[in-house]
Amino acid sequence: MSLGFLRETEEFKKLLQAIKQGEKGLGVSGLVESSKHFFLSTLVQESKKKVVFIQPCSYSLSQVEEQCRFFLSQFSSDLSLASLPSLSENPYQEIFPSLDSVSSRMKFFYELIHRPPSLVLTNLSGLLKPFPSPQNLDQFFLNLERGRASSRDQVLETLHSYGYSREDLVNSAGEYAWRGGVVDVYSPWQPYPCRIEFSGDDVASIREFEPSTQRSIKKIDRILLPSLHEFPSSAQFLREWEELALRKEGARCLKDIEEKTALIRKGDFFPSFFYLSLAHKENFVPFTHYLKDYLFIIDEFDEVEREWRETVKDLRVQYDELKENRKLCLPPEDIYSTSLWEKIKKEAIQCQELSPRRGEKTLSFAFQSVPKFKNRIPFFLEYLKRLQEERERCFIFFSSEGLR
Repeated sequence: MSLGFLRETEEFKKLLQAIKQGEKGLGVSGLVESSKHFFLSTLVQESKKKVVFIQPCSYSLSQVEEQCRFFLSQFSSDLSLASLPSLSENPYQEIFPSLDSVSSRMKFFYELIHRPPSLVLTNLSGLLKPFPSPQNLDQFFLNLERGRASSRDQVLETLHSYGYSREDLVNSAGEYAWRGGVVDVYSPWQPYPCRIEFSGDDVASIREFEPSTQRSIKKIDRILLPSLHEFPSSAQFLREWEELALRKEGARCLKDIEEKTALIRKGDFFPSFFYLSLAHKENFVPFTHYLKDYLFIIDEFDEVEREWRETVKDLRVQYDELKENRKLCLPPEDIYSTSLWEKIKKEAIQCQELSPRRGEKTLSFAFQSVPKFKNRIPFFLEYLKRLQEERERCFIFFSSEGLR
């Protein structure tokens, strides 16, 4: 049976027609957890619309991504997917964002300007934090190619400004080292670190190598290195940021500003600066600047709303405490655009396994959960037989070809 059965159902046809006519505030019910990935992928394929899928922050984006990639690959090779996780759990705690989160977000930004994804998987913390502005975004990626002009000193300066850590030997992603005309760097996007050899102001060769043995694995023609910051680190940006901080908050928390700017001048970007940098608003834009024509779908709307209400409440308490202690900090609404969330709620498709609230135009689908069989074939066959006796319509899909 073809994967296209969903598009033949009356409910799905009604949904596509409503989307085509630009209807807002639609509701979708009856989507059990295991069916959402198939439904979402089919909708992206058939609606010809790019989609942003918003999940509760407590849900795993990676699990949804794996399933959606499978179904999208079955429909078309032209459909692309990207995940946009939150940068960190709490913008007020002095804990650095994980390298995985930083790397995933930078990969999303790169794809956004080169090949906008057909499907974006995200949560509110990831989406509502302002994005780097278009005039800055290209500067966050360093493309090195064998035979192209690029000086060693320029590359070292860029790696430092990107937030890579200088070490004697490279062992982990986000590190770099150099000696003479050789620069080793470990991009979070690469499976192995790379050794870049320079000849004058040209890149002579690029090789992947095994960090434990330092032996080369293979030669490659190019490497793309992302910044590990979502903010510019130029002297002009930092000077302007300091001036803004002093002008707006200098009277209240001068001592804290002086301590923080002293660290910044040394290139020591403390964790909260990943969010404090947003004070320089000219260098950031809301997600709507890039995702103008996307269709927004909110998964388990009630859970997303409950989580976000609690998050904003907790952040407000922490902000008030920091402010009382004369610490430099931004209010929650300057870190996450709550007004845009209100706009999304009114326009997005709201998904609930059970029916959404009354008064909404709701389309119901008849998906249902099945038990896990765990290779128990007799149990599986007996279950299918019972469904057949009940005249249930069933479709079975395998992620890989079976073996006789």
